Amino acid sequence: MSGPPPARPAREDARRVLEERARLLARPPEEATDAGDHLELLVFTLGGERYGVDASRVAAVLPPISPTPLPGARAALAGVINHRGEVLAVVDLRGLLGVAVGQEGPSDGRVVVVDAGAMALGLRADEVIGLARVEASGPGPQPARLEGGLPGWIRGVTGGMVSIVDLEALARDPRVRVEEG
Repeated sequence: MSGPPPARPAREDARRVLEERARLLARPPEEATDAGDHLELLVFTLGGERYGVDASRVAAVLPPISPTPLPGARAALAGVINHRGEVLAVVDLRGLLGVAVGQEGPSDGRVVVVDAGAMALGLRADEVIGLARVEASGPGPQPARLEGGLPGWIRGVTGGMVSIVDLEALARDPRVRVEEG
């Protein structure tokens, strides 16, 4: 009393449907074609402030590590680390802002390893929050809490109050360089 079995699509129809699905899935996402309009940031905290760096420039996020201190180093240099056979300076952004940097224990702080153009370096981070996508033209000026205005290595601040670090400008700052001798 049951009727005839449901009609199955012909083998050729099934192949056509699968090929069309494959073409649709193989297309790059539309948001990827608008890459010039957006910037993906790796957001981290340091001393209660939030900073972001271009995620495409992040080489690694290291587990909590204590950099080897350098005698007589400027406040901006937390020390150096060995990362994959390369000695990297680890920058503490608080030192560049003139904020007193306290004594951290050996298990405190991650290091975000970045490609800063002419050099690789590490950025000290209390916690890595994750990725955030912002409009490339969206960062506004730094809040007026810093006397003397915006540091040259801060591009601006997102609507979510994340200070965007300009890695090339940071690498040019003489306070983050490790001088031999």
